[in-house]
Amino acid sequence: MKIKRFVAKNMTQALQRIKIELGDEAVILDTKRRIKKHAESGKEVQYIEITAAVDHEIEKKSSKKAPRPNAYVPPSGAELAHTPLLILHQIFSGLGMDQRLQRALTCAFLNHYHSHPYVSYKDVWDWLRSYCLKAIKVQEEPFAAKNAKVRWAFVGPPGSGKTTNLAKLAARMKFHFGMKGLLLTTDTYRLGAAHQLERFATLMDIPYQVAVDPEDVARQLKANEDLDFILVDTIGRSPLDPAHKHELGHLLGTAPQLDCQVVISATDKNEDIAASIRFYKKFPTAGWIISKMDATKSYSSLLMPILGNKVPISYLSTGQRVPEDITRPSVEMLLSYLLKMPARYYKQQARTKTPNRKVA
Repeated sequence: MKIKRFVAKNMTQALQRIKIELGDEAVILDTKRRIKKHAESGKEVQYIEITAAVDHEIEKKSSKKAPRPNAYVPPSGAELAHTPLLILHQIFSGLGMDQRLQRALTCAFLNHYHSHPYVSYKDVWDWLRSYCLKAIKVQEEPFAAKNAKVRWAFVGPPGSGKTTNLAKLAARMKFHFGMKGLLLTTDTYRLGAAHQLERFATLMDIPYQVAVDPEDVARQLKANEDLDFILVDTIGRSPLDPAHKHELGHLLGTAPQLDCQVVISATDKNEDIAASIRFYKKFPTAGWIISKMDATKSYSSLLMPILGNKVPISYLSTGQRVPEDITRPSVEMLLSYLLKMPARYYKQQARTKTPNRKVA
């Protein structure tokens, strides 16, 4: 495997250089637009930086046949099955990774293994497991410490499970840690949501209040600053809603004691979760709760937030029961969800017994 980085003024020039130096079989691993200052004029100049790779096995086998000029001869199935890039693609695609994360991990893998003479399926799996163990972030529980004060606003898209998870954590704080607290709701638009939280508060014997605006939230925080925890249920808004940024910014600006617990659903699409992460990372967060883990068998949509964006996961919600169906994740637990492969994949690898393949 030959890997090289190319710098050019534009994409056209970069692609021409890649074709000349690496040939038609080259694969682009990463593309970045960069800016630097001109040495003499001091003006900012934009340029393209591309990382590309070519597998020597295909390169050598394709050159032996000497096809007629301008004729395209695609690599055979046997040749493709033996390339390291295809091994990476098979594993990453089997896990359901999107293209952006595949490119990032491919670059990371090849940078790590560039000095190794061979690579196999086992090498990739071992490396991926090691990478995930370092990349996965788990948020610590602040109220496990003595005299901790918790001030959280539960935010997230509509239907993500904010109210139910707020109730689960309120029960955990009261019954497991003996903490005293208050439940607030700002969701005066949906009558059912306010009644649901009030019912939970009554069952758990925790004080409950309705805050009509951010200023009312700030007054409640000030009046109850001696309490161990105050949890605020907010209105479910799409991160694509322009009004949501203003509303949440107003709330957190008026009540700066609050940090966000962001609730995202494991059943959401990759694009929707990515939109939530881009939006909520702009605000102070105490952690990220993944809900509805019991409602799906595919967790590929969580690969990008956990491995790509590296958001710290605070809790996993696995059902509707309060307070039972919420758990503190470990790195190993999250790893077991993310790296699940279909059984047929393992059977296929056992049958083919693909030999080790060269990287360089």
